[in-house]
Amino acid sequence: MAWNFRPAWTLPPGGAAATALCLVYLLAGAIGHDPWKPEDAAHFGITFAMLGSGHWWVPQLAGEPLPGTAPLYYWVSIAFARLFGWALPLHDAARLASVFFAAMLLAATGACARALDGEGSGPIAVLLAIGCIGLVVPVHESQPAIALLAATALALLAAARLPAHPAGSAALASVSIAMGVLAQGWPAFALLAPLPALPALTSAAARRLPAVLAAALAPVGAAGLAAAWPLALAAADPALAEAWRESLALGLATAGFSAARLGGILAQLPWFAWPAAPLALWTLWCRRKALAEAPVALPLGATLWFAFVLAYIDTARNLAALPLLVTLTLLAVPAATTLRRGAANALDWFGMMTFTLLAGLAWLGWVAMSFGVPARLARQALRLEPGFVMTVSPWWTGAAVAMSASWLWLLVALPRHRARAVVRWAAGMTTFWTLLMLLWMPWIDYGKSYRAVAVSLKNSLPAGHGCIGGANLGAAQRASLDYFAGIRTLPAGSPAGARCRLLLMHETGRKPDPGPGAGWHKLWEGRRPGDRYELFRLFARGRS
Repeated sequence: MAWNFRPAWTLPPGGAAATALCLVYLLAGAIGHDPWKPEDAAHFGITFAMLGSGHWWVPQLAGEPLPGTAPLYYWVSIAFARLFGWALPLHDAARLASVFFAAMLLAATGACARALDGEGSGPIAVLLAIGCIGLVVPVHESQPAIALLAATALALLAAARLPAHPAGSAALASVSIAMGVLAQGWPAFALLAPLPALPALTSAAARRLPAVLAAALAPVGAAGLAAAWPLALAAADPALAEAWRESLALGLATAGFSAARLGGILAQLPWFAWPAAPLALWTLWCRRKALAEAPVALPLGATLWFAFVLAYIDTARNLAALPLLVTLTLLAVPAATTLRRGAANALDWFGMMTFTLLAGLAWLGWVAMSFGVPARLARQALRLEPGFVMTVSPWWTGAAVAMSASWLWLLVALPRHRARAVVRWAAGMTTFWTLLMLLWMPWIDYGKSYRAVAVSLKNSLPAGHGCIGGANLGAAQRASLDYFAGIRTLPAGSPAGARCRLLLMHETGRKPDPGPGAGWHKLWEGRRPGDRYELFRLFARGRS
């Protein structure tokens, strides 16, 4: 009897296969670890502080209001913490907000691709998004930028459908733009508000009166929806509302075009948006005579507009480039199934070799950390994270074996198809990330969590210590001290902080700061294992 290990695959995959891949991708690494420095800890710290205070109008960190921070992501994070905090650690439950928004992003991206390119394009767009290198880390940490990405995909979907369905698309555009504003503030309005007008540049149907009215009214409706929060804030707390207005005015005043910033964003796209970026270029080349058609015109116009706006906004390059992943993914969809056979095979082989090698390295590192073989690699892992002892879980190890077997099966089971390279790349990215989370999670968590530092500091505090001044503490450090040890500091430069008997100094660099000067003595010193550049020192005023 002959066994057939090649099922009747349909490429691109849809239904249960695509859904299962998305679920594995989204959930792997979203739970099971402490808040990690810097972004994950900082944003969870805001959720934790809002939960503890009961004041949800304005985000806050360790008791300090942050009126310039948009609240939507933290509201959703609080909701997940309330819903699942009984079953998961609070930080894991809160982090499910990123899974929620990422699922919305993938669904909206697929729907937009179907609206632009036809029914079979939806799964391709989802697989391209999963495969983007720059998306994998932000999706699995507490990160409000993922809510902006979901809003971006929904706004593009509304723009794609607007010529045929003006009323419904205008409503969707209004909601999605407002969602972006409440997730990331005024830059989101600048990014998303023009999107409903883009189809009118190339589509006669979009220039008809109903579509024109819809495109004009969508930003107005979005502004009205987004304004509900500051209006409610003004009614609840006028002082905080005034602080929010000052923060908004400062952000608008300091915005300015920077060619260096634009160059930095564009320079990282070849790897950050791989494989969508090169495929998007192939689409532009193949359809260079049809640039005015919707499948190319809408994502291309949005890409150019986003690049222009992002050059005005001073933010981290990785976060600034995230909205471009959505537009480049949509622009890459036509190329995924029209690549020449040689190029498709080259991408396919590159993906197979890359992720098979990375999966092997993930296993090799786990074996070294667990059993000390090879000894040189085990010593290197211990040197990077001194004191770490690997705990082998049969459940996670079994899951890693099953994931590896699934990858090896896909290497031989997928039939020939021009979309096979995209399918394998997405599956390879999911396999490697999942193996990293299943096998290396204890080692990564040991090095990226502030739990041990916070607990050590708490145990070193004198009884009845009173307030603690804080010098050079960033958001991640303050959030972690608050969550793990219940320690909140006052800015050392403030009048209240200057009166504190204790001073916690956070220093970076190889040479520590000489200290606060005469009249202070050191009570405690600590750092995260393996971190040679970050040091915490606690000083007390008066005699030792």
